[in-house]
Amino acid sequence: MNKGRSTVPAPIPFAKVRGIICAASPNDLNRLAEIDFSTKYLSIVTKFRLQMTSPGYKPDLVLTNGDYFIVKTVEDYARYGPGWVQSIAASIDYQDQPPSPGASRAAC
Repeated sequence: MNKGRSTVPAPIPFAKVRGIICAASPNDLNRLAEIDFSTKYLSIVTKFRLQMTSPGYKPDLVLTNGDYFIVKTVEDYARYGPGWVQSIAASIDYQDQPPSPGASRAAC
């Protein structure tokens, strides 16, 4: 805190983080008089230490296919190997990018 104002640390981008990303539910359509939108969710399994909110830190943002997702949950997946975590992340964009042509539609 600085004179009663919170300070947010500068984001630190990480490139080439590896993991498995799959669609997660619910991907429900929300309809309001002004706008229609859906909040997309992703399931992410990785050895990278994703974090939710903690004192002095904001939750991690994941950028994939031009869309930003905010980490909502992080669960220990050590039963599958040391260091593995599974996370659920929610889209923070009102309109996400459409899938790219020729993108794999394989189920996870």
